[in-house]
Amino acid sequence: MTDERRHQKYRLNLYLNYCEVNLNFWETSLKKRSRLDIYADILEYLKQHPDGCQVTRLSYAAGLPIDRMNLMLQTLSHFELVQVHLVGEPLQANRMQRRYYGITRKGLEYVEAYKKIQGLIPYLETEPRRPTGAPMDYLD
Repeated sequence: MTDERRHQKYRLNLYLNYCEVNLNFWETSLKKRSRLDIYADILEYLKQHPDGCQVTRLSYAAGLPIDRMNLMLQTLSHFELVQVHLVGEPLQANRMQRRYYGITRKGLEYVEAYKKIQGLIPYLETEPRRPTGAPMDYLD
């Protein structure tokens, strides 16, 4: 095999590997997240920032617009998974005080439970399934 032929084969393999990696990236990045996944992302970010953070940082971290992030934070606050800290004086007379969000003990428990369940999902997907219509003694 000539050097030129080897080089062409090498470039083709590089290109095919690039296409495979690129395809895998798009397949995983285009999946729609559930609300539970988004809640876990928000709480995980708050766990990494124990001093709390403002809604803008949270919206960047979770990849959500601020209006949707506010709705999510209201829900999390209602279920006592996050707490709101009002800091400082209002920036202007007609504006509210700055709000910082922090994770609570219940929020930490949610993150740990979520991680455990996510760890079980691959196991459950590979578990052999019982044939449909088979009697229950099939399992014994």
